[in-house]
Amino acid sequence: MADAPKGLVTVAFLKTRLDEGIDHLGLFEPLVLDSLGHVPTPDFLADDIKAIVHDRTGLLLPTNAIQTLLGRCAKRNFVKREGGRFFRTSKPIPDSHFDQTRTAIAQEQESLGRALIRFGAEHGIPIESPSAAVEALATFVSDNKIRVILNEPLPDSPLERSSLDRRLTRTIARFITAYSAPS
Repeated sequence: MADAPKGLVTVAFLKTRLDEGIDHLGLFEPLVLDSLGHVPTPDFLADDIKAIVHDRTGLLLPTNAIQTLLGRCAKRNFVKREGGRFFRTSKPIPDSHFDQTRTAIAQEQESLGRALIRFGAEHGIPIESPSAAVEALATFVSDNKIRVILNEPLPDSPLERSSLDRRLTRTIARFITAYSAPS
C-alpha cells in the first residue's frame, strides 16, 4: 500500500508500543533511534532529527521532545552532546524494527482496505483503492472518535456528524459492525 498515509501507519505503530506499557515519551524513542541511522552528517541538531522523523513518519514532534529523547540516547551512549550539537558515538544503535513493523502494519491496513472495498461493492458503493478505503475508515473514526474510543454505541444517526458521503458513512458503519461483531 505505497500510497497509504504514513501518519496512519505510524499511529498504529505507536499504539502497539503504548499497549506494551511504554511511557508516553518513550513511545517515540524508536523513531528517534531510527532517525539517527538516517542522519547524513556526523553532527546534528535536534531540529535535524525532527525533520527526519517527520519525513519518515509524517509526525511533527516538538523540538523539546526530540531534545529530551536525544538526552535519553546520550545516557545510553548512542550520542554525545557538545556545544549544543549532537554526535553519534560508535555504539551500535539497536534495530527498532520500525521499517519491518511499518511494512506489516501497512499490509494489514491494505487488507482492511480491500475488505471494505469488497463490502462496499456488495452494497453498491464503489471505493477506488485500499488507500482510499483506509482513509474513509479513518475519517469515519475521526468523525465519531469519542464514542469509538470509549467503545460506546454510536447514536442512531452518525450521518449528521460525518464529513463523508451519507451512503459511504452508512456502509462504513455497517462494515465496522459486521467485522467487529463477536463470532
